This record gives sequence, structure tokens and C-alpha cells, in this order.
Amino acid sequence: MLDASFIFNHKNLTSDFVAYYQLDSISINAPDTLVYDLSSNANNGFVKNGTFVSSGYLGNALEFDGVDDFVQFSNSPSFDINGNQVTVSVWTKLSYLPVDMPTPFGPLFDSETDRYVLYEDRGNNELRFKVTTSVSAERPGISGADLVIDEWINVVGVYDGATAKIYLNGLLKDTHNLTGTVGTGQVAMLGKSGTSGTPSYFKGSMDNVIVLNRALPEDEVLELFNNTKISASPLVSVESENEIVHRFELLQNYPNPFNPTTTIMFQLPVSAKVTIKVYDLLGSEIATLINESKEAGYHSIVFNGSSLASGLYFFKIKAEDFVQTKKMMLIK
Repeated sequence: MLDASFIFNHKNLTSDFVAYYQLDSISINAPDTLVYDLSSNANNGFVKNGTFVSSGYLGNALEFDGVDDFVQFSNSPSFDINGNQVTVSVWTKLSYLPVDMPTPFGPLFDSETDRYVLYEDRGNNELRFKVTTSVSAERPGISGADLVIDEWINVVGVYDGATAKIYLNGLLKDTHNLTGTVGTGQVAMLGKSGTSGTPSYFKGSMDNVIVLNRALPEDEVLELFNNTKISASPLVSVESENEIVHRFELLQNYPNPFNPTTTIMFQLPVSAKVTIKVYDLLGSEIATLINESKEAGYHSIVFNGSSLASGLYFFKIKAEDFVQTKKMMLIK
């Protein structure tokens, strides 16, 4: 049997999080396909009209066809900032530059009321962050000349009570002066702009969507970009012992495909005896990564496949009555 190399971590999110969508935790077989919120607010989303899972920047992502599919989130009071600070971060792979879109807008994180949204704007050839406050609204943007298609980029919008800013891959691209309290009534969506009139839809992919009720300063925006490049749990420096996990979940390994190591993450709502094993394509067990009791929370384990041949493998978790299996690909 293969010797497994592993590291355990227990990471929690903080009260700064309004919502956090890794887009690895997706219930495809539920009556309504769900996108799970990994914050304590349980702002889960409902997948509409066939949005499907594809390979992401980290693990899985959601891919949108630009025709009619999107993710609808509930009208949750936690999306109402009730203050003058907000941060929205999205990893995205654009299918169109703004000027080339067939529709006026390409909505990423959007809403009917536009309280704080990220979207492509064809008329201005920009990817914009719009914030609507009790005073006014501003739309700092990233020029189409700075954007690329078919490559993963990180876009972050920040409002700090004095300015609205937008960042591309950790770098500040535009800033507009703005004051006031962020308006309420945010009914958030991924991939769709509004419900009245003729809506626009986004074509491309999205991964790792984060909403914070705090304005990240420039150094933390850059840290967010840099940490996300190497970690399946960004903002790992921000931790809290009060985070509540609501369900058992086995997340997709990252990177995938991998060579020779990959990280497997899982979460437990209660302390439980956990077993994680790796199997080959024929169903033969080749490694036991963990077989012990673990406390409630988020955990990760690093699997070393250096002695294995290239190919498809499976990893399975058992914790109380919860059993889940995922695929991973080793390429040498």
C-alpha cells in the first residue's frame, strides 16, 4: 500500500464574510441544483437553466452559456451591507471582451438593484464595479485593452466610504470618489443582469466568488490575489474560532490534474470519525489518508502521488453516515 504524505489544517472564515462561493461545493443531484455558501450566512444559490460545472482556476468552476443560465441567490438580509464598506472578488474567464459582446452587458456578480455589482459594459468597453449609495452611484472600470479572453483573471471591487475602486489581478485600475451608505435590497445573481425588461447574460466561467462587508486595502487585495494562486482557501490569514460549518462536504482536490501532490479539503459540522481513502480505476484501495476523529470545521490533507502511474483515481470520505466520492487526475 502507498505511503501517504499529508498535512492537516483547520481554517475558518470570519464575520467579515457576507458570502463565499468556492464553486466546488455544488449539489448537482438535488431537486434544485445548489451552489453552497461557505460563510456562516448560508446564502446558497439556485442554478437556473443548465449552468454546468467545468474545470476552474481552483478545483471546479461554473460555466455560463450567455443565453439564459445563471445562479439566483435568496433575498437575504446579510447581502444588505448597512454601512459604507464592501468588497466583491471574482475569478473569471471571459469569452468576450466587452466591446465584442452580443449584448449590452456581461453580468458577473449582479443584481436587480445594482447595490454593488461587477459586470462587463459593451458601450464603454469596460469591466465595471458599480456601487449605489444613499448619495449617488459610481462605476470605476477596467479598460477592455487591459482584459483578456479565455484566461483566468481576478477582478475585485472595493468601496471604502470615500472611493469606489476596481482591481485587476491585485493592481488598482480605476477609482471614483463616492460617499454614503450602500443601499439595501440587494437580490444577488451570478451571470444575469436584472429581471425586468430584457436581461443580459454572461458568457464565460466564474470561480471563487467572495463578498465581504469590509473594504480591503490595496495590500490585502494583492494578498488575496497572490494567496488564491496557491491556496484552495484564500484569505487564509483571516481566521476565526467562531465559524459554524452547517454540513458535511468533500471538496474537489486542487490542483486537478496534479503532479505529484494535490490538496483535498473537507468540512465537518460536528466532531466525527473520518476516513479518507484513495482508489484506482479498478476500485482497488491504494492509500488511506486519514482514519481518526476530527473536530468540527474545515480541514485539508495533501496527497502525494509521486509513486503512482498517470491516470484517473478516486478519493472517498466517510464520516458518520456521510459518504462522498470525487475523481482526480494524475498527469506526469
